[in-house]
Amino acid sequence: MAETTMPGATLAGATTAPEFRIGKIIIEAFAILFRNIVPFGLLTLVVTSPLLVFSLITTPSVSELDASGGMSPDMATSLVFTTFAGFLLQILLYNVATAALVFGTVQDLRGQRASFGDCLRRGLATVFPVIVISILVFLLVGFASLLLLIPGIIVFTMLWVAIPVAVIERPGITASLGRSRQLTKGFRWRVLAIYVLLLILALVIGGLIGLVFGAGAFVGGGTGIADFPTIAIVVDYLVQAFFTALMAVAVAVGYYALRSSKEGVDIEQIAAVFD
Repeated sequence: MAETTMPGATLAGATTAPEFRIGKIIIEAFAILFRNIVPFGLLTLVVTSPLLVFSLITTPSVSELDASGGMSPDMATSLVFTTFAGFLLQILLYNVATAALVFGTVQDLRGQRASFGDCLRRGLATVFPVIVISILVFLLVGFASLLLLIPGIIVFTMLWVAIPVAVIERPGITASLGRSRQLTKGFRWRVLAIYVLLLILALVIGGLIGLVFGAGAFVGGGTGIADFPTIAIVVDYLVQAFFTALMAVAVAVGYYALRSSKEGVDIEQIAAVFD
């Protein structure tokens, strides 16, 4: 579908390199997401929908827990494996959604709007390297975290923009990791701050929504949202989907700001690969 010109991209067409500032990245990410909430939201829901299906299938119901007298050893073992599988699936789907939203974010930054189909098509075009990079980042961060927490955090911040690099520059899988390390050098504390602030916001909003639903269930005669696991899973999924989209947009904006700050590249040069 054709792309339409739109106003409002505050970083678009900048003649000077924008600073990589924590507040600027977060505010810009929110602004871009809300300007494109329908295509970006729908895209994130479609891409991450397997996670909702997985959660609905694998989460034990209240009746199952009551029948077994609580959490049985077999159920606990199964829960460990399904939790790990769900976590890995979440990472993979998050990065696939990020790949798709990178295109839409870049288009917004240059003053254009990309449709749902445009974003999905661009994301699927790089799905193989994105999945491989996701697995490598997961393993590298996990291995570093086994040594100490700090090395894991450092590796995560080093590889923060590996997905935008893979989607836009397409240098190859290992080269994308190296390129991300190069771009984030000197900015990793800011990268960590952006991620932590968005994570805290997600936890706070998720907790507040849980309290609201829990209070509503209590007033209705129940004892809280925990008594309605399907509702709880769906609500949690919707909150996660929103912040998945927000994180993806923030990564794309951060990639642009890093390249602009370090290389003096403007948004049209970055977006030229999509033309």
